[in-house]
Amino acid sequence: MASSTNERPEDDRGALRDLMGLLALPALWAGKDPRSIIDLMAGAISRIVPVRVAIAEVRLRSRGTPVALIRLGAGPWTEQFTPEWLAFAHTCRSIPLYSDRGVAVPSPIGELRVLRFFMGAGARDERIWLASQAPGFPTINNVAFMRAAVSLAVSGLQTAYSEAERSEALRAKDEFLALLGHELRNPLAPIVTALGLIRRKGAAHLEDEISLIGRQVHHLSRLVDDLLDITRITRDRVDLERSVFELRQALLEAVEMVLPMLEQRRHSLQVDIGELTGSVDGDAHRLRQLFTNLLVNAGKYTPEGGEIRVHAHQAAGQASVTISDNGSGIEPDLLPRVFDLFEQGKVSSDRAQGGLGIGLALVRKLAMLHEGSVTAHSEGAGKGASFTVRLPLCQPAAAPASAPAPDLAQSAAAKGQRVFLVDDNNDARETLSSLLGMFGYKVMAAAEAGEALRKAPDFEPDAVILDIGLPGMDGYQLAGAMRSSDGAKLRDARFIALTGYGQESDRARALTAGFHTHLVKPVQIDELLLALHRQA
Repeated sequence: MASSTNERPEDDRGALRDLMGLLALPALWAGKDPRSIIDLMAGAISRIVPVRVAIAEVRLRSRGTPVALIRLGAGPWTEQFTPEWLAFAHTCRSIPLYSDRGVAVPSPIGELRVLRFFMGAGARDERIWLASQAPGFPTINNVAFMRAAVSLAVSGLQTAYSEAERSEALRAKDEFLALLGHELRNPLAPIVTALGLIRRKGAAHLEDEISLIGRQVHHLSRLVDDLLDITRITRDRVDLERSVFELRQALLEAVEMVLPMLEQRRHSLQVDIGELTGSVDGDAHRLRQLFTNLLVNAGKYTPEGGEIRVHAHQAAGQASVTISDNGSGIEPDLLPRVFDLFEQGKVSSDRAQGGLGIGLALVRKLAMLHEGSVTAHSEGAGKGASFTVRLPLCQPAAAPASAPAPDLAQSAAAKGQRVFLVDDNNDARETLSSLLGMFGYKVMAAAEAGEALRKAPDFEPDAVILDIGLPGMDGYQLAGAMRSSDGAKLRDARFIALTGYGQESDRARALTAGFHTHLVKPVQIDELLLALHRQA
């Protein structure tokens, strides 16, 4: 009796150590896949309980069906059952659930005492059998430890399934938005090109109508870009192409981009940036986008005939740019959330301001990526608002001597450049062919890869413009096939991707596939002419 009493404290200390080991398991399998979780669980059990064989039927994918796995001793889990172990597993399936004494089952290594556990009350199709040859197995402590370990593993598996479903949903959303952007850009491209054709042919009596269509197409293009930026913001994948440039120039270009909108709404614009002379180490395109979003926001929420002011100065190595208006202002309860994604405050039923609630969230993200900040201030509804962007300045890089910009159209005509165009959208192909022809290029076009491979070698183009989303062979594959053709001139041509797929991964893939330039539909004709001119 005394001996039993003396042994109990040591037993208690052992049980406490076992319990502490169990509590550490969730930290070990955080972020792990289901197979790793059950492997860690089985390993923890085998260090405390003399389990010789384990058989599990668990889902290895969040929406998959249970898979049968076997683990012999300390070996790895495997789906490869020998006929003898397959018969053992079949017998184990008939074992009742709550049998704390276990059931004796013959096996290829002799008789084993087996216990069966369900992997959670909500997952009746998942279960695990644990078997041992040890004398006295299972003890009460054995059963308690195994049940606790299985219960913890169930929580880990459910977390893993949830994370997998979340990742799958995000992936599906990203793919949907990329496809949506592509599908929306495809019809926009021929509209933009047709506007260029109309202007080139001369239609002064339709200038107001042309300007209206141009503004609305630009607005649609911004909405498409905003949709794709949702993914970049939520997944923290907004990338920068850094260089050293004058902040003043980026700000002026942003002002120039929104002037048509401000003039349409008869806003008074005051620009005071005389003190801004510093340079920024960052992405010029993204900072233009930042300032454009703030200016567009001011224009939308200021009634017609309102005032918008742009003021900038610098001090102590930092630039400060404030864009303010006398518009509708910001309610006090909205002010702390104004930079949150999709936050728009009260929206009228006619949605007069429009937008998706993405612009200010992107402004904050871009400011942070440039080691800066943005703050908002408003005295309340109807009292206007101001947004202040603060950015660190740097020493300007030595600018290389630049030659005067060439007249792209005259340069193309003089050299008689030959351009081969492939696009399966008939309107896009025909309008762009016509517009390039008006600028002096000799153009041949094809609607799909087979036609392109037949025609291009004899045409001997200086440049090849390829759509990516072609039927059958896509633009990446077609570029490779054209480069490996027999035509030496074609192999040396400049390849330009002109596509509705405009994410950073699309651009990187195009450059990896051998394209010299990646342009996104709808492209401005000046941008395309510049890309063509670079190969001359």
